[in-house]
Amino acid sequence: MAIIFINRTDVKEFYRYCIDANLDLIEQVKEVLMNNGHIIKAPYIPIPENV
Repeated sequence: MAIIFINRTDVKEFYRYCIDANLDLIEQVKEVLMNNGHIIKAPYIPIPENV
């Protein structure tokens, strides 16, 4: 459902709360997986100055 089409502010705030809570949960899960070694960080590749 597109949030832009919701007219009731209470429903819109509820959807925003749910989205924010979901994003927070995703970040927490990602941190736990990284701390346990199940996800590794992408390697840093420097940008060359000359081609």
